[in-house]
This record gives sequence, C-alpha cells and structure tokens, in this order.
Amino acid sequence: MRKYIDYLGPRRKILYALIVLGMFISILSIIGPQLLGMLTDQVADCIEQGTVLDPDSITYLAVTLVILYLSIALLESIYTRTEWITEERVGDDFRRDLSEKISRLPVGTLDRMETGDIMSRFVNDTESVRHLGIECITRTAEMIIMLIGCIVIMFITEWRLALAALLPTFLGFLIIRVIIKFSQKYYRAQSRNLGKMNNIVEETYRGDRKSVV
Repeated sequence: MRKYIDYLGPRRKILYALIVLGMFISILSIIGPQLLGMLTDQVADCIEQGTVLDPDSITYLAVTLVILYLSIALLESIYTRTEWITEERVGDDFRRDLSEKISRLPVGTLDRMETGDIMSRFVNDTESVRHLGIECITRTAEMIIMLIGCIVIMFITEWRLALAALLPTFLGFLIIRVIIKFSQKYYRAQSRNLGKMNNIVEETYRGDRKSVV
C-alpha cells in the first residue's frame, strides 16, 4: 500500500482530500439520524402529553435536516466524481508506465512470455489496481469513522443494547477470521488458475475474429 501511495506522486494530495471528505460525509451521515430522532421525539412527546408543538424548534430541526441531507448529497456527488476521475488518470499512468517498461525489455524476454500473460497484465491487473486502489483506501477510512461513530451513538443511546448488538458481531468477526485463514489458499489458487485460463484463451483465439462453439 505504501508503494501504491508513493506511486501516485502529486495525486496523493487528491487521495488525502478524498479521505478527509469521506470522513466528513460519514460524520454528517451519523448526525442526520440523531437530529431526525430529536424531531420525532418532540412530536411524540407533544402528542402523548397533549401539549402544543413548539413551531420554532420544529422548524429549526426540519430546516437543519434539509440543509444537512442536501449537503451530504452535494458532497457525495463531488466525492464520487473526483474519485472516478482520479482512478481513470491513475489507470492511464499505469498503462503508460507499463508500456514504456515493456518497450525497454529485450525481445528474447518477450518471446519467453505468453501473449495472454502480457495482455492480462495490461488489461486485468491494471484495471484491478486502478479500480480498487484509491477506492479501497478511501472507503476503508470512511467505514472506520462510520463504525466508530455508530458505536459511540449506540452507547450514548443505550449501552446494554449496544453490548448485546456488538457481542455477536465481534464473535462473527472471529469466526470469519478463522474461515478466511483456511480458505485464503483456495481463493489464491482460483485466481492463479483463472490467470492461466485467460492466458490459454488469449493464446488460442488471438487474431481469430470468429470461433465456433
């Protein structure tokens, strides 16, 4: 991950900005339901007690909620568009650098490599890194803030219910960790076999415009 961030060069500033923006959106997303709960509680209390609604307080909360969710929608749009543009530019850099590196390789080295393997690196590997690199980093930071915020809100609301909800989740993470420990080798084998299959298909059907099944 460190090598990937170093490779971004000047675009690291955009990555850091996306991380901060994603964390800010997560915080706003946590605040929204709390304000909505306050509004609902005020209306419910007035109905139960038979008192008159406070129009100023209701209006203030309603306007705040509208502004909050409009801000979230606007920031999400900016976030998604910036992330997509950055991913595309990083993918272009990958393909250009990979092309320059391959052009410097001796012909004998290229002859020993399968055409499918070269095409797989240009297409599949580059596309995977382009799509998952920035998204993985930004979404991870965003989800961490969301998780911490939700846990804090849960304990503020009702700590016993929070413990009852978190304990099964924690046990589930432990079980998943054990399963992943034993199943990871099969996923690696699947990816390796898929790469070999892509190489065979590329070598067999390369240049053929039609194939009869």
